[in-house]
Amino acid sequence: MNTLVMHASGGGAVHAEVAALLEGQNVRHIALDSWHTDENIVTVYADRVSRAFSWLPITVQNDSHVLFTVHSQPIDPEKNAEYVAQFEQLAQAIVKKAGIENFHITYRSSGGKANWLAPDVKDKIKELHAAGATGFVTCELLALSADVESYSEVGKECQDVCKELNVPFSVAEFPSDSFDTVVALAELVKKNI
Repeated sequence: MNTLVMHASGGGAVHAEVAALLEGQNVRHIALDSWHTDENIVTVYADRVSRAFSWLPITVQNDSHVLFTVHSQPIDPEKNAEYVAQFEQLAQAIVKKAGIENFHITYRSSGGKANWLAPDVKDKIKELHAAGATGFVTCELLALSADVESYSEVGKECQDVCKELNVPFSVAEFPSDSFDTVVALAELVKKNI
């Protein structure tokens, strides 16, 4: 029986591990390395960000900011280049599609460690609020489904910071297994087989 395995999460090391596990099997493995700029995936994220933004009071929306975030990593330009580029490309595509004006690239989980990708999302909220921002939306990228760590950091922890600052906050839903995400992934699979 010929089976097809498509794998879209993780980096090159994960793809290599999956390929090695399947070696010698009657299985075709396709690594989806460039899903971050797929138009259908971008549309799903743009929808999530737009809906989260609409939850902010209309009176604060003009001076509100969207903070895109991913897990921070130790700074290593050689190893970080593709990760950072994919993150920034996805964020740019989303803001173009959703018509977002105030947005920022941020990171989470560095715990204030020196020599990690920055700025930290919670620090950026405080900085922007001090400069006059009146509301915030967070959106985790490069992950289609939530895990406890990311959900807590971009949700509850950022919400707590905004509560301390007395500013409205909303978090964009993860795409997860919603109908539009499944359709977008199905189209992506069709393009790659």
